[in-house]
Amino acid sequence: MTRIIKKTARRKPRSIPTHPVEPDDEAPPALQTMEERTTAGKLKQELAAHIENLRWQARQLGEEASDAQRELLVLMARDNDDSFKFTDPKTGSRFSVVRVSPKSLVIDELKLRKKVGAEMWRKISRSVLDRPKLDAALKGGSISPRTLAQVSTEKDGTEYVKVTKR
Repeated sequence: MTRIIKKTARRKPRSIPTHPVEPDDEAPPALQTMEERTTAGKLKQELAAHIENLRWQARQLGEEASDAQRELLVLMARDNDDSFKFTDPKTGSRFSVVRVSPKSLVIDELKLRKKVGAEMWRKISRSVLDRPKLDAALKGGSISPRTLAQVSTEKDGTEYVKVTKR
């Protein structure tokens, strides 16, 4: 098994609230008339279409930014520039640009394990839960769903709207 180890900055862990988070505003009252429901339905459709349009624009901008970055990297490599500074004449904002060439260490874990031996391998490695094996044990009856439930909690994700364009 080959594993890639990347050097990354450590992030500060996000704090998770220990109490229920209440919404800022109360939910609006239920819609009573057919006109109110129709207007609300149209508004929801407009918002969903707007969200999808913004996401499409974000994808397009991401592609444009990637293309521009590739072009800039080619120019910087051609001119043998590792960095440069400039001021945007339109906004007066000052920028510093640095060409970053990240490197990562690729370790062939199987070869390393053979080189260092079993005792050292146990000292420098760790075992972790294998979810497919856990699922197989649940299906096979080796572990009961009740046992799993006793040691598990559900974590709420961030709510979002999924819009699918057909």
